[in-house]
Amino acid sequence: MAENTFPMYKPDQLVQFFRTDVLTEQEAKHFSKNDLTPAVKPDSVQLLYMRTLQLVYRFRPECLYMIPLSEDIENPSFHEGATAIMSLYLCMRRFLPTCLVFDFSLSDLLAPKPKKTAIILSGIMNFLHFRKQRMDFILEHESRFRGDMDRFQALNRGIKEAEMRIDTLTTIPPEQQAEARELGSALVELNAANAHKFQGVTALKDSIAEWRSKIAERTQALTKLKVNVTTTNEDNATLRSQILESPEELKTQMEKMKESLKNIKAATVRADEFLVELQSKAQVLNNTDSEVQLICNLLQDLQTGLDNNKQLLEEVEESVAEFEKQQKEIKTLNTEVDREKRSHVMKLERLSKQQLRRQNMKDMAEQHVQAVMRKCDHVHEKRQEMADQIQEITNETQQLKAKIQNLMDSCTNETRVAQDLYDRLSAALDLLHKRIETCQDDIQLTLGSGG
Repeated sequence: MAENTFPMYKPDQLVQFFRTDVLTEQEAKHFSKNDLTPAVKPDSVQLLYMRTLQLVYRFRPECLYMIPLSEDIENPSFHEGATAIMSLYLCMRRFLPTCLVFDFSLSDLLAPKPKKTAIILSGIMNFLHFRKQRMDFILEHESRFRGDMDRFQALNRGIKEAEMRIDTLTTIPPEQQAEARELGSALVELNAANAHKFQGVTALKDSIAEWRSKIAERTQALTKLKVNVTTTNEDNATLRSQILESPEELKTQMEKMKESLKNIKAATVRADEFLVELQSKAQVLNNTDSEVQLICNLLQDLQTGLDNNKQLLEEVEESVAEFEKQQKEIKTLNTEVDREKRSHVMKLERLSKQQLRRQNMKDMAEQHVQAVMRKCDHVHEKRQEMADQIQEITNETQQLKAKIQNLMDSCTNETRVAQDLYDRLSAALDLLHKRIETCQDDIQLTLGSGG
């Protein structure tokens, strides 16, 4: 006890703790610091130990008063007074090593000392604090386990709902399967037609690009012709100014101009034909533009449908990702639940073992109680027999006392009579002695006078 592994508490702290956590209300009112210091009251300490055992082991206080007797014990009534003290002592001897108090003796119950009692009560108080802390931790752990189980069930319900939603999104109803097949075949045909039309549109675009390049070339040629026309007009102006100077050169120039006009007319005719051809091709291009617009509208509708399908696929992928995430969470929760289940199963096994031990102990205690009750009944029968015998003996003793009293009375009477006789005889003897003495005196006188 020189080196404690638990703190020492003051008497005020001990009194406050045992009054609030161990004793009942009525007992706590009568328990005070004077019961521990300066002199420890054995009754108060025994009551504290008994209530501590009741709090820890959950057994009734009257169990301490059961007499563990056997038929071979003589005079079992002698054990009744010491049974409660010995039972409490044995229970405390088993309990106090868990509180790290190893030197508990019977004198700590019958004649406790203040310092030793303070050490024992401090150990008990420390153990009860530890017990309460562990019980709070276990209750908190159980509440967390219940919360995890509720969350696990909620996640399972969410997963089932997600699976049902995925099934509803991925599966087509039977009444719509034919329509879905038709739509699928129509979509395949539309995709093929669109691909074919795309090829035609690309070909048209290529041809339009070629025609545009040709038109650019022809416009360049027209601009060149216009430049040539302007140059010819300038040449005409210069020639007109030169007509007056040289008529021969005018003739040659006129011939050249006629030839150039013929060439220009032929070029304009060719340009008009080319413009007519270009206008017809432009009409064809306008028609193709309308067709391309229709195709673009169809492609836009197809794109919206594809976007909707893509959005549905993204939703499905998100739901699948969420489902996988929930699956991972479920796996982690399953591992936690398995661990909790294992710990819970181990606790249940320990509890079942403890219950079996308690049941066995209860059965043994009941058997022991029944045996004790039978022994008590047997003892009571023996007591009754002994009481009957004692009653008979008391009756006989009373009769003997009455006889003795009668004999005493008769003896007193006889002693009184004997005393009277003795007194008479002693008086008669005294008279006789006196007479003898008087006779001797008379004889001596007579003898003296005769001599």
